[in-house]
Amino acid sequence: VFCHLNYQVNKKQLRDHFWSGYEKGRWHRFVPPQMIWWKWTFDPPFDPIIQDIVDDMGLSGLNVKPRYSYQFPNSRLAEHLDFDGLIGINLNIMEDTTPDIHLRGVCFPYEAAVVDVGHVVHTVESVSYERLILKFAIRDPYSKVYDALDSKGLIDKEETRKCNPDFETYVSENTPTEDKYRKNKYLRNQLLQYDRQGNSLNKSEIKFR
Repeated sequence: VFCHLNYQVNKKQLRDHFWSGYEKGRWHRFVPPQMIWWKWTFDPPFDPIIQDIVDDMGLSGLNVKPRYSYQFPNSRLAEHLDFDGLIGINLNIMEDTTPDIHLRGVCFPYEAAVVDVGHVVHTVESVSYERLILKFAIRDPYSKVYDALDSKGLIDKEETRKCNPDFETYVSENTPTEDKYRKNKYLRNQLLQYDRQGNSLNKSEIKFR
């Protein structure tokens, strides 16, 4: 469900890249409307700075959709599953703050992690600071993603055991409680629909710490 990764990125370089092209992204529309989450997604061919990470992590043979995700302070993402059974690799690109994700009510802080966000109900709880991550949304089975990362020595097994001791025997599947989110297409219909109006993000309103 969750594994820490032994992987570091040039955070400043990635933040600069985000700001160089953030206007290509879109708000996501919430129900009720809340403009709190901005995303910039990439279609192939990826920008070189993104492709280099895909290759370095051994993900080039997988169905990968990279994106930057910026979440405003004091905002919360409600319980949901990511659509299409996505597996997420999340990389923190902020210097002085640590993001976290709540999986079945348990908080997992991370710098770099692989998370089964398509099969485990999760939230992103409100904090007082902004969050910016580079996420790789992968439409492949969790086991295939795990094996690709493990073959590169990127699964931090020692750190993962501290918070998720059964990670090596984990089976990716929905529980009956979680299955309702999939049946109702909860994420598609209630949480993350692209705002096709193209609302603009005002960079001057966002301050990195």
